[in-house]
Amino acid sequence: MKVVKKIEHTWHESNDRFIYTEWENGILTGINFMQGDEYEYFIKEFNKPDDDLIIFYNAINHYVKGKDFHDVLNNVFWMYHDCIQAFKTIEANKKSKELALESHGEVDEVSIEKTDEYIDDLFTAVHNAVGTKYGDITPIQNERLNNIKQDLAKLVIEQVKQNLK
Repeated sequence: MKVVKKIEHTWHESNDRFIYTEWENGILTGINFMQGDEYEYFIKEFNKPDDDLIIFYNAINHYVKGKDFHDVLNNVFWMYHDCIQAFKTIEANKKSKELALESHGEVDEVSIEKTDEYIDDLFTAVHNAVGTKYGDITPIQNERLNNIKQDLAKLVIEQVKQNLK
């Protein structure tokens, strides 16, 4: 089968960004973006797929509302940015690690509860980015998000345990 590859660069005025999309046989296989209107810099630094971003897009795009494809992409980009900021906050805060250390190296209910609060803040940021509320999604989508939330909490707690070693 012949592979037809198509790369597009789109300027999105209302979000002040260039968007890179890569398609293979009509399937979106790569995306990237850059804030600002410096096209030469975009070509130099962002003219390639961002592997983490396409994974995030594939996991979340069916939850995102938008009037068209580029509107959905822009909402995903804002969510991605908010998630990265939330993760940086979680990492920088280290309160879970301190709580675990205070409990003699054990991850206790307090540190788990604090981790859950951070995860809730992350998901609130995601919902705020796309203008949805918890009730705006179907029960199946809500269950998937809760599973992601639980997996994320486990990862954070596992990281805390590794930091204690």
